[in-house]
Amino acid sequence: MGVEQFNPLNVLSEMHLNWGYILTQVGSFLILLFLMTKFLFKPIQSLLDERRERIRREIEGAERERREVERLRSEYEQHLAHIEDEARRRVQEAMQEAYAARDELLAQARTDAQKMLERVRRELEYEREKMLIELRDFIADISVAVASKVLKGILDIDAHRQLIAQILEEELPKGDTSGNGNRGHS
Repeated sequence: MGVEQFNPLNVLSEMHLNWGYILTQVGSFLILLFLMTKFLFKPIQSLLDERRERIRREIEGAERERREVERLRSEYEQHLAHIEDEARRRVQEAMQEAYAARDELLAQARTDAQKMLERVRRELEYEREKMLIELRDFIADISVAVASKVLKGILDIDAHRQLIAQILEEELPKGDTSGNGNRGHS
């Protein structure tokens, strides 16, 4: 037996196909494909393109917004740093003003204390001079009193001592601490 060779055309001819029906089916398929492409695939494709474009715009918008947020955050951080620097500067200025005010108050207090000390010194000097004048007047009064007693009579030493004690007792009474004794009554 011989080996027959395989021929595809022989196989097709033995299948007994209805070529008219197949061509009608192929034609119907091509018409259906054309109609589906025109009325179904193109609208679906345009919807997909529109959706793709909308998504692209949204992504670009989101990216713009992200960059804007980043820019605003950067500005905010710079502004915050500026505010911190300004606050630090104002605190330093306030401290410098406080130190200056403190120094001014201390200088004023020193000046006032110096003036008060000078006034007290002047008052003490005035009181000292007043006491010296009063002492001089007192000695003069005693001298006048002694002289008047001496002129009234010549005294011996005992009488002289007795006279000085009597004058001192008259001029400096024992209970008087004000220093304003009975002076000038000679």
